[in-house]
Amino acid sequence: MAKANWFKAHKYQIIIGVLVSIVLVLLARPPQDSNPITYNPPPSSTKNTLQAPKFEAINLSGTGAKVTDPFELKNGGYKVSSNHIGENNFTVYLVNSQGENGPLVANEIGSANVSDVINVKGGKYFFKVGASGNWTIKIEAL
Repeated sequence: MAKANWFKAHKYQIIIGVLVSIVLVLLARPPQDSNPITYNPPPSSTKNTLQAPKFEAINLSGTGAKVTDPFELKNGGYKVSSNHIGENNFTVYLVNSQGENGPLVANEIGSANVSDVINVKGGKYFFKVGASGNWTIKIEAL
């Protein structure tokens, strides 16, 4: 009976001790984060260090009527500058790899300096040049 009396005499201390133990156990646990880990991309003002290679200008030249060697163009706009030193008609057609005429980028009589802007789908192209003299063509990305 002595034990039962001891529990009765100390019941409040036992209850307080149990409650303090529970509180300490709960405080010792790491807090659970209500927000899961998320990826925050850098601000838009941060410059991208990976960049596409710059388009190298294509320079072509010849004398008289010719079909140029094929060249590759990506989707986008290009400036085509052509020069002709001669007396007769000077024509320059952009032709796709299927042999279909694209834009007529030059159509002049005699000596001429002509620039035109074209928009193409990516692929292989060549120029079909009609000329009586020396000519040059330069293609630059916009």
